[in-house]
Amino acid sequence: MTRLATFLALMLGPFSSAETLEIKLLSMPGGMHKGKKVSIPIERFCIKDGKKHPVVILIPESKSLNAVGKTYRAVASKIAQDGYLVFLVDFLWRTGHEKIGAPAQNEINEKTFRAWLKTIHDVVPLALKDERAKGKKVGLLGFSLGAFLGLSLPVEHPDLPIGAVVELFGGLPNELWPKAIKLKKYPPTLVVHGFDDEIVSVKEAYSLRSLFEEKKIPHKVSLIKTTHLFGRELKALAEFLKKGKLDLASLIFKAPNVARSYTQTRVHFAKYLK
Repeated sequence: MTRLATFLALMLGPFSSAETLEIKLLSMPGGMHKGKKVSIPIERFCIKDGKKHPVVILIPESKSLNAVGKTYRAVASKIAQDGYLVFLVDFLWRTGHEKIGAPAQNEINEKTFRAWLKTIHDVVPLALKDERAKGKKVGLLGFSLGAFLGLSLPVEHPDLPIGAVVELFGGLPNELWPKAIKLKKYPPTLVVHGFDDEIVSVKEAYSLRSLFEEKKIPHKVSLIKTTHLFGRELKALAEFLKKGKLDLASLIFKAPNVARSYTQTRVHFAKYLK
C-alpha cells in the first residue's frame, strides 16, 4: 500500500452509507423577486428509522448550494446520522442570487439580509410540522453569513421556538445590537471562531461572549487557531487530496479543528434539543 493510500484509508475510516439516509427535496414560497414568485428549495435529511428526531435548520454561507452544495450536504448528512432531522436551506434564492455563486459585497445589505432572515423564519414552523419532527423547538446551525442570520433570528423574533443556536465564524449585525442588549431571553448558544479569521473578525466572538455573560445566557465560546471557515487546514487537505482524486466534502470532518468543532456542536444540541 502506498503512503498516499495508507493516509487516505486512515482519513476515511468507516463511513456511513448514503443508503441509511432519507433525503427529500422540498420547497417553500419565498415571496416575490423582480415581479416573479420565488420558491425556496429545502433539502431534508433524516435517517431511515421511521422515528421522530429533533430538528436542526442548517444555514450555509454566502454562496449558493450550486457552488458549495457538496460540503453542506456532507454536514447535513453527518448531523442526520447522529439522530437529527436536518433542513438545509438555500436562502439566496429569495433574492435571485442562487446561480451566481455569491452576492457581491455591496449586495449584502439590510434589505437583502432581512429577506434572507424572513426565509429562515418561515422554515421554523414548516420544519416543526414535519411528520418526522420531534419536540417543540428547533436548533439553528449557521456558517459565516448563515451564522449572522442564525444569531439574528432570536433577536428579531424572541418568541420563535428556537431551542439552541450554533454559530461558526459569524456575528451579530451592528444594526441589531441595540435590540440585543435589551433582550430578556435568548437560546443557549455555541460560538466557534478562528483567531486568524481574515473575513469576520474574532472580535465578533468577544462581543457575543460579553453580551451572553452580561445577560446570563447559557453559552460557550470556542476560539481556535484557524482562518475563516477552517480555510487554512481545508486548503492544505484539498491540495493533498488532488493526488488521490477524492472529494474534500467526504473528509472535512477528519480535519482536527473541524472534528473538534463538530463534537462541540453535537454536545450542544444533545444538551438543549434532545
